Amino acid sequence: MTTAMCIASLVVLTNACGRLSVDTHGARAVSYVPSGGTEVFATLSDGSGGMPICWPWFGDGGREGARRHGIARYEDFRVVRKTESPDVAELELRLDSSVATKAEFPFDFSLSVVFRLAEAGVSVTMTARNTGDRPFRVTEMFHPYFAVANPRSCRVEGSFGSVAVPCDGSHRHAFPDDGDHAYLLFDPEGGRRISLSSFGDSGVAVWNPGPNPVVSSKITSRLDPGDWRRFVCVENGTYDPSAAYRLAPGAAHTLLLEISSSDISQQQKEKGKIP
Repeated sequence: MTTAMCIASLVVLTNACGRLSVDTHGARAVSYVPSGGTEVFATLSDGSGGMPICWPWFGDGGREGARRHGIARYEDFRVVRKTESPDVAELELRLDSSVATKAEFPFDFSLSVVFRLAEAGVSVTMTARNTGDRPFRVTEMFHPYFAVANPRSCRVEGSFGSVAVPCDGSHRHAFPDDGDHAYLLFDPEGGRRISLSSFGDSGVAVWNPGPNPVVSSKITSRLDPGDWRRFVCVENGTYDPSAAYRLAPGAAHTLLLEISSSDISQQQKEKGKIP
């Protein structure tokens, strides 16, 4: 085991299962390449993409003038723990409340993000704890940008059925959780399916801005015109302000996402079906 205190830098986990790169600024997974496979996350023209986290609010959280998707993605996390073995590698990052965070979110908290690279794929666990004496409410999401060959041919399958990825400029297609936390992103032209399972969320959202986005310019103005062709977001968490969870003093809440990638056969590509 090694212990470090590096700030705002790239930390790489590597073993027989693949390679995962994480930026400690915002605790963002930047790259994941499974052993023998190809890059799972998309990187966009401005360097964004990968898998950012949204905490303690999603969108503007109903806060006028708030930075988009919370405060955690703009802060430097501490590296608490990094372990590597041929079978399992883990990285734990932590952000504690400070004068800077309280300027936008006036509460005491500790936010831990643990990345795990193993044979089954990558898992990311985000645990928020209320370390103060006042309760607060939270919305949150994992916001992965998955690399695909053509978003218009992609579909997402879950307990809500099988849906085509919307690329018409509309906002996210959201599906409430009904107890089944398993989803598939099917990319037939890219010859890949990405399996997702989650815990601690209230639903899943599917998003691509399309060529003529009508959503907030905060999201799309920084992107090149062709960026939308390269990714699909399948996001799990609590995104609806009316479903925000309450953290009492001393309480904690955990959000988990597990990701695995596998190839599909030529026959499956031609049929365009999820096996």
